[in-house]
Order: sequence, then structure tokens, then C-alpha cells
Amino acid sequence: MPATAVIGGQWGDEGKGKIVDFMAQNADIVVRYAGGGNAGHSVENENGKFALRTIPCGMVNSHSRMNIVGRGTVPELGIVVGELQALEEKGIDITRLRIDAAAHLVMPWHSAKDRLEEESKRKGNNSIGTTGNGIGPCYADKIDRVGFRAGDLLDINTFYENFRQRFKQRVAYLKRNYRSHFKRCSCCDLCRDIISGSVAVCQLHENIAYLKRKFESLDNLICDTRPILWEALDKGQNILLEGAQGFMLDIDHGTYPYVTSSCTGVASAAQGSGVPVNEIKERIGVFKSYTSRVGEGDMPTQMAGYPERKIREIAHEYGTVTGRPRRLGWFDTVFVKEVVRANGLTGVAITRLDILDDFPLIGVGIDNGTGGRRIDWIPGWGPKESVGPCRTWDSLPEAAKDYCNRIACGVPIKYISVGPGREETIVVS
Repeated sequence: MPATAVIGGQWGDEGKGKIVDFMAQNADIVVRYAGGGNAGHSVENENGKFALRTIPCGMVNSHSRMNIVGRGTVPELGIVVGELQALEEKGIDITRLRIDAAAHLVMPWHSAKDRLEEESKRKGNNSIGTTGNGIGPCYADKIDRVGFRAGDLLDINTFYENFRQRFKQRVAYLKRNYRSHFKRCSCCDLCRDIISGSVAVCQLHENIAYLKRKFESLDNLICDTRPILWEALDKGQNILLEGAQGFMLDIDHGTYPYVTSSCTGVASAAQGSGVPVNEIKERIGVFKSYTSRVGEGDMPTQMAGYPERKIREIAHEYGTVTGRPRRLGWFDTVFVKEVVRANGLTGVAITRLDILDDFPLIGVGIDNGTGGRRIDWIPGWGPKESVGPCRTWDSLPEAAKDYCNRIACGVPIKYISVGPGREETIVVS
């Protein structure tokens, strides 16, 4: 069977976790192929509620036999360990996880530099609005060819020797530029100087020890995952490629400079996983029924006043990782048409349709003829009708069908989410 890629079609927070969890019921392998702990994927199913940041959403059900953190990601071991511990507490078999040996690791100095840089930019009104998780600095080290990769942990003595040397260099650099943000730490000889707010270096030992203990050997966790994927394709097994953030945050295609530090589209699914491009036959874009954005940057259809406040409280529109209130807007068809064309989408998933139940009029952003937007108001289906109980396309109110067809921008609708639970999903044939 060919592979399927699932990407976010807006600025992230589209509900990819819910859609990936639903689709993972028919997947043998789920691969997270880009991004790091700055992405939050929320999942709710029969096993409970989960907020995953690095580990693929396929881990929270028993259908996928393996879950892979791909070589295009930048995992931070503390976040990975925290997620694994939370999964263990709910009876999930965590030994189904693999981390690609080529994935670059977020180090303590990455998160420190990220936060300190953002603070200095904020003082000069040049803030990007990052999560402060060290993603950008880690990718920068990757491009500069000085990063640490997961496979380096397999030769642990050499890793620690190189780590100590790099740590001293980076601490010296950060001290020169951000001296007032340091505090003393006496937990071990290695981390006498710890950058305020960063992950303590001594925790690195504990995290590695935990992974060794749970997987018996790091060789059972860290490997070149491409042969696993290629063999699965040869056997006709299903592979689901899980994206992070959204395409409008893509480093090349997004609203630069207010973007993430990775590529977030379908092309990155092949690059970040090792699945050949020609094997990705299905390309699903996930779109929230309205628009949301965390951080700075352009948002042409942003709401104001009552609609934004109402949706934020109904849908709890706060960042999964940061907790920051998201800016909200009406659906933007101009951007979405670009996303559809650039990624060659074969289908769309529309999420959070139920949130619009109480709106008698719903706005849709369209081209105003000069490159900007104007809001086209169309009839809603509420408050007399609700999409929440619907489980088929035919059972949806006619106005809801019209709205979904309008925002799908000519692409076949595959899934519609009308609630957080896995069962609250309409499969559109």
C-alpha cells in the first residue's frame, strides 16, 4: 500500500492529532517527520487524553505496530522521556517506539539561546513568538554541521566527551552575551553554570539512563529507520506520515519571518522520513473550520471582539505547549488555495466544525481583488441545528454541507471532525 502524508493546512493547531489518531487505526507504522517539542498534538480516545509533542500519535492506540521519530525531527530527550512516562502510566507499550539515528537532538544550550534571544528581541519589538524550546537553534546547528544526532548516543563515552567540550564553548558564548541570566548549580561537576530556564545538564544522564532501562539497550530504540520503512512498503503495509505545525508556518512557504524552523509540507514528509516521494500517494491537508494562530505575524481574516472571545472559550483556544491565547480568524480561502496547490493535496480533513454551531452567520475570507481579503458572510446552521450528533455526511445540516464544500476549495473532503473523540468523526466517501 502507498504511504499517506497528513499535514496542517494553516498555522498549526488544526487538530492533526485527532485526525492522525483516527487514521492510525489502519496504519502499520506512524512516522513523525519534522519539528520538535514546539508542536502539541492533542488526542482523545478510549485510552484517555494525551498531549504529545514529539512522539507520533499512533502510539496511543494498539493498531500501529511501530512508531518512528524520523530523521527530520529535532527531539529533546527530556520531552521524549516525559511523554513515554505518561504513556506508560496509561498502559501503553512504549517499546513500539524508534528514533532515527540521524535525528538531531535539542541540547540544553539550544533552549537557553532560544529563550534569551526571544527576550532580547521582545525588548526591541522584534519578537518572532517562538515557544522557547530550542528548535531554531538546533536546526541552525544541524545546517552548520555541528549538531549532535541521536545515533551519537550509541557510543556514549565519545558522546559525553564531545558534549562536555561543546557545553563549555556554548556556556562561554552565552555568558558573554547574556551574563545576567545565569544561576549557580551544584548538582554535578558538568553543569556548575546553568542557563536560567534551560534543561539542567544533569538531567541528560537521567534521561539516557531511563531510555537504556526501558529499552534494555539504546540499540533497541535508536537506529536507521529507513530500511524498516522500505521493507514495510515492499510488504504492502500502510505507513502514515504525521506532520507538525502548519504549512503557513513553513520556513520556505510560510509567512516569513514569523514561521517555524522546519519544512512542514508534503515534500518534507519524504525528506524527513526516508519514504520515497513516489510512494506518497495520499496527501491529506487538515483545516480547522476557522483560523487560529499563536505568536506574531500576519493574519488577514482575524476576528475582533465577541466572535473571537466566544470561540476561544468554547474551543479552549490556547496553545497546547505554551498556554498562550491563540488569535482567531475566519477561514482564509486565499491561503488555503496556495496550500492545496503547493502540496498537491488529494483530500482534506475539516476539524472543529461543531464550534460554529452557535453562529447564524459565518465569515469566509476571500480575495478582495487587490491581494488583500474581504469577508464574505454566509448562513450558518445554528443555533437550531447542531453538527455534534452527526456521524454521516447526509445527516449534516444543509448549511453545514454548503460551508464544508466552500472551504474545501475544490479538494475532496475525506474527514469531518464534530467533536474531540475518535468516534466523533465523519468519514466522507
